[in-house]
Amino acid sequence: MQNLLPEKVMWVWDARWGSYWFSDEELFRFKDKDFDRKAEALAKTGINAVITFGGFHFRWIFVDDWPQLLLLLKKICKSCHSHGIKVVEHHSASGVFHPQGAKEWEHILSSVRQDEIELDRHPGFLQILNDGDKEYKGVKFSSMRQIDPRTGLFARGGYLAFPLCHNNPDWQRLYFEHLKDIYACDVDGIMTDDVGFWVRDYSCACLHCREKFKKDTGYEMPPAGLDDKEFYGNLENRSYQAWVLWRIECHKEHQERVFTHFRGLGLELARPIYNSSNTNSYASRGMGVSLDNLEGYYSTVFTEVNAVEPQAHCWLRIGAESKQRNALASRAGVPPMCLFYPHNKEENLFCWAMTKSWGQRYWATNWKQNLSEEAEMLRQAFNFESSYPQLYTRPETLAEVGVLYSAHTVWLHSDNDEGPDCIRMSDPASTDCWAGWCEMLMLANIPFDVIVEKDLEEGRGFERLRLIILPNTVCLSDKQIDALKMFVRNGGRVIISHQSGMKDDTGAWREEYPLSEMIGADYDKTLDSSPEWTTTDDCKLDIKGCRHTGAPVVHFVPDHDTAIWMELKGDSWPAVFYHKFGKGSVITFV
Repeated sequence: MQNLLPEKVMWVWDARWGSYWFSDEELFRFKDKDFDRKAEALAKTGINAVITFGGFHFRWIFVDDWPQLLLLLKKICKSCHSHGIKVVEHHSASGVFHPQGAKEWEHILSSVRQDEIELDRHPGFLQILNDGDKEYKGVKFSSMRQIDPRTGLFARGGYLAFPLCHNNPDWQRLYFEHLKDIYACDVDGIMTDDVGFWVRDYSCACLHCREKFKKDTGYEMPPAGLDDKEFYGNLENRSYQAWVLWRIECHKEHQERVFTHFRGLGLELARPIYNSSNTNSYASRGMGVSLDNLEGYYSTVFTEVNAVEPQAHCWLRIGAESKQRNALASRAGVPPMCLFYPHNKEENLFCWAMTKSWGQRYWATNWKQNLSEEAEMLRQAFNFESSYPQLYTRPETLAEVGVLYSAHTVWLHSDNDEGPDCIRMSDPASTDCWAGWCEMLMLANIPFDVIVEKDLEEGRGFERLRLIILPNTVCLSDKQIDALKMFVRNGGRVIISHQSGMKDDTGAWREEYPLSEMIGADYDKTLDSSPEWTTTDDCKLDIKGCRHTGAPVVHFVPDHDTAIWMELKGDSWPAVFYHKFGKGSVITFV
């Protein structure tokens, strides 16, 4: 893999990531020797890079403690650096707790206590909860909150918090002042977490966002207090399509501001950027948080595997998600990574081995373990990795199969979403089909790479790839279609499914189907569901039939030289067909 990182950040290629957990113990009781012992214990584990973690994650709720937290950060950096460990500072950039009712009060206070925060030592924290607001440097928190357009009231985000709006100029000014203070602590990197729009698919409707949306796109949001279904969630509405893309662009602008800010101070810092669900609509369309337009603004890009189940039962799906990070990392010339929360040594080894098979760096942590327990869990894998760095640094892919991930299809197309409040972690119209192909290739032990839209447009990897799979890639640009045709004409093979190419990259339906010549069939119509598929005498597939009723099915009229392998039961429309095109060939699943 190429390297596009500046020399000062080259260390991320050989990073063995751990978490530096801290709480009131470190803030109030640690002496210099305690910080040194902790750093030494981390280093003996094989860890050479840490990302800070702990009860002070929601940074704005502890605004009165910022001076003390900065002093703590300086001590962490000094002790870690003395043992050859890089430090990335990590915090929530926008969330502010705001309990509503006794149960939420108790939940928040209980959570903070579990993070070993002694509430009586943080009166500012309690005062913000008590007042429901805070004035900081002449700016009230409430003036920076995101607005829910359905009600015109403050938007409620996750974690029982009110999110602050990253388009708000006061928030930007105050936040970047804090970042400048963080950089002065001698950190090696920065990770600004939780920047997105809450509630999903709606916010923000603050005055700054309303004015910016109109200025940037020419469209206007619906009036405050109206849940306008002709707009929100309506992906056939051009103004709403602009809204979806605009929110994603706003997130990019934040990440760009962070990058240019520290560069403007003469610094080169590591920028880990992540998403736990980038390949579906939950975060990208829902919260305006996508990784696919951030190239150049991160030095490692990773997947956070949140739950217990993935490593035991859902590793295939996590593997698909992580392979998409490989594609982004490859384009950016940076190492990909995966964060797991294993429970013990055995689970840790399994998770570590998966990331090695995906060609990734590894970060593992467990907030329920103390330092010695976590060190014991990580030691075996990291000591082995540090002993044989040549096995894991800058791995090169050998895959000859590419599966296209279409971000614009996830953003701008929907078949089965029932509305903006029902945006799911898995969308049959986009992610399910893509993930299914990835999972089947893994089960078949067929090496493959995920390729992204720019890869296809540029023909990147065409000299290596023999097969490209387009799994219901509904939104394709003209450049992508031209590149695909060139790939097949020159001898490449393509598998294409369902409604691929029916829309352009703005989400607009195409008046003419653009792939007819390549697939050897003309588009007729699309049905909401599919009858059973049956094989023909010409079938080259080792199957008898297929039930496929959960997704739309496309009726195609095949050319005379197109071989029909499967048909739709009852009407003999082609279901799977094969066509030669130039020196290559195409298999189409309807």
